[in-house]
Order: sequence, then structure tokens, then C-alpha cells
Amino acid sequence: MPKWDVCLGVKLVVTSKTQEFLDIVCAEIKYKKACTAIRKELRAHIEDHMFFLIKQCYFSAEEAEDEAIYAMGDPILLGQQLNQVHCRWKPILFQLLFSITWVLIFIILLFLIFIFLHNFYTF
Repeated sequence: MPKWDVCLGVKLVVTSKTQEFLDIVCAEIKYKKACTAIRKELRAHIEDHMFFLIKQCYFSAEEAEDEAIYAMGDPILLGQQLNQVHCRWKPILFQLLFSITWVLIFIILLFLIFIFLHNFYTF
């Protein structure tokens, strides 16, 4: 459903061109749960850019949408880059590594305390 805003008397409409762009981007993303947030974010960037172009550069709404989509770049490349960032395993790996690090620190501290106490009581 297109979002309607009034921008200096011009109705700002995101059409099927934007939807097609967003579909191509999301097709490159393997982690589909991230697509909703990515789609929302990219759509907001396109709408902001359209608003700026209409307000500052006197573009029509259709010209502004075309220019905003063009400014976003290649949708396939953008999707591939976002796919690298929004990997489903990164949060899990980060948590796992974080937990392992703290367990190792705890074990090292226990070992050092044991050595200190052993040396202290042997004298």
C-alpha cells in the first residue's frame, strides 16, 4: 500500500518502481527475517530523498522517485552487501565467542588463584 504525503502541494507516492527495487534487493538476502527491516529502511531513504528533490530541486514526484532509486545504486550489489551484513549466524557467533571468552577468563583466574594459594601455603 503506497504511503501518501503532501510535499509542497505535490503528493509523494512510492510506486511499483520502488517496490520492484526493494524486491530485487531482498531477493539477494538469504536471511529473510531481516528483509522487513531492510525494506522499511531503504523505503524511508528513498522517500526522504524524494522529499528533498521535490523541495529543493523542483522535481516532479515521478522524476524524484526515479532519481532517488538511481541514487541508491545497483539493487543486486546492494542486496549482496546487505546480505553480508545481515547474516543470521553473526549474532549467534558473537554471543558464543563472548561466552567462551568469559569462561576462559574465569578458568585462568581460578588457575592463578590456585597457584597463588598453593605457593602461599607451601612456605
